Amino acid sequence: MYSVDVYSGIDVGFEDDFEIACNWTVTNSADLTSGAFECGIPAGDGSRGDPTAAASGEYCFLTENIAGNSDVDTGSTTLTSGVMDGSAPGAVLSYHRWFSNDQGDAPNTDAMVVEISGDGGTSWNSLETVGPTGEGVSGGWYFVEWAIDDIGGINDPSQIAIRFTVGDSDPQSIVEAAIDMVMISSIICDDVEPNPDLNGDGVVDGEDLALLLAAWGDLDSFADLNGDGIVDGGDLGALLGAWTL
Repeated sequence: MYSVDVYSGIDVGFEDDFEIACNWTVTNSADLTSGAFECGIPAGDGSRGDPTAAASGEYCFLTENIAGNSDVDTGSTTLTSGVMDGSAPGAVLSYHRWFSNDQGDAPNTDAMVVEISGDGGTSWNSLETVGPTGEGVSGGWYFVEWAIDDIGGINDPSQIAIRFTVGDSDPQSIVEAAIDMVMISSIICDDVEPNPDLNGDGVVDGEDLALLLAAWGDLDSFADLNGDGIVDGGDLGALLGAWTL
């Protein structure tokens, strides 16, 4: 008997939209004078590249959450997650990020660095760098996702952590950043036996045989009853074996 995988839902192994708690760690360099990551409802008006709303819900982490001149200055600020379990088959890490560096005396000179750990935060590897030029440096929420199996340096997928660092080096630009809705999820697939009743009338008969023969040689077809990728003699045998007497 053959079976096929059928999508039946999403398994969420980790999700944090910062609506209930803000338990991530913020670490600032000694020379940072303003713009540390904070958790809250965005208070700015967007005129300096800051978000006016979270990507999901009301709360997010963002750089110094006050209206007006509150961007990252001089040093850097880092937002680090706790340990997340990404060991489920086919797990995907996703997040929403905001980054703006295209204003000020020296626009497009700073970047957001995203790093990932596969050992609970002992060591880190680069995941992506946003900026200093290119897409995603003028604000706006960007949804990003990564298949964990495709990320290098993950020693133990059950011990994943992620961190986001933004800074403002000389010459300075206006740097604003935010993070929201971090998730690790995977698709749930159920093994379902293929149904030789191709027309769904409750019996396997000549009408189903006609449908199978009409699809003969097709690839990835509804009539591929044995799941080998093509409609052929194996599928004919499966249909005849289920014939309604």
